[in-house]
Amino acid sequence: MGVKDDRTERHDSESDDDRAPLRRRQRHDSNSDEDRSKDRGKDRRDRSRERNRRSKSREKRGRTDRSGSRDDQQSRRRRSSRERSAQGNRKRSRDRRSGSRSARKSASPRRKSASPRRKSASPSRRDRKRERSEDRKDVAKKSDETKEPPQKKKADMLTTKTGGAYIPPAKLKMMQESITDKTSEAFQRLAWEALKKSINGLINKVNSPNIAVIVRELFAENIVRGRGLLCQSVIQAQTASPTFTHVYAALAAIINTKFPNIGELLLKRLIINFKRGFKRKDKLRCT
Repeated sequence: MGVKDDRTERHDSESDDDRAPLRRRQRHDSNSDEDRSKDRGKDRRDRSRERNRRSKSREKRGRTDRSGSRDDQQSRRRRSSRERSAQGNRKRSRDRRSGSRSARKSASPRRKSASPRRKSASPSRRDRKRERSEDRKDVAKKSDETKEPPQKKKADMLTTKTGGAYIPPAKLKMMQESITDKTSEAFQRLAWEALKKSINGLINKVNSPNIAVIVRELFAENIVRGRGLLCQSVIQAQTASPTFTHVYAALAAIINTKFPNIGELLLKRLIINFKRGFKRKDKLRCT
């Protein structure tokens, strides 16, 4: 009996060992089935969510399209209503004008019958405009005829006030020879321009070594007649070159000894020039 019990115990233990891997497999299979079922549930949920999203997006698009179409329809209706109202206003204005004209015509039938000559005698607007334009043209023609033709100003080089217009020497000699009357304006202009050029040239040449020669040449000129030119050229030369101020002062002193009226004129002009420069705050004039 004891031997049999040992055999049965061994057999039971061996059978238990064989069943353990089967149980493990069954457990694994059951776990895998659960995982598969879970994965399927997740897939279904995800699909349902995507479907819901797509349906919502479609609904939104449909709403926007509907709203856009509604806005277009409303704008079209408004435009059509505006056009209709404008057409109605035009028709009303036309009816009013036609009614007013007909009322005027019906109100004054006697005047038409009483004055048929006036209608024929009164010209239309176009005829009046034509007559007015013709009258204006006639008046313009008459004024042009009455006006004297513009006399061309003689461009005489002698009478111009350019203050030193260049005349070639040969032409100057020809002009001087052609002028016989010394009291004429042309001869006086020539003499004045020649005096001005000679005085300006001598004042520009003056310097400390040749001041005696320049003074003699100046006394040879008609400085009594050209005293204004002399004063003006001295002032301009001094302002242009202040380094030669002592030379121009000596020249003025020499001329003042022989012609005091020229020295007095030079002083007056200097004082007036200084006053103008002081009022205008011009340093160049004051120096």
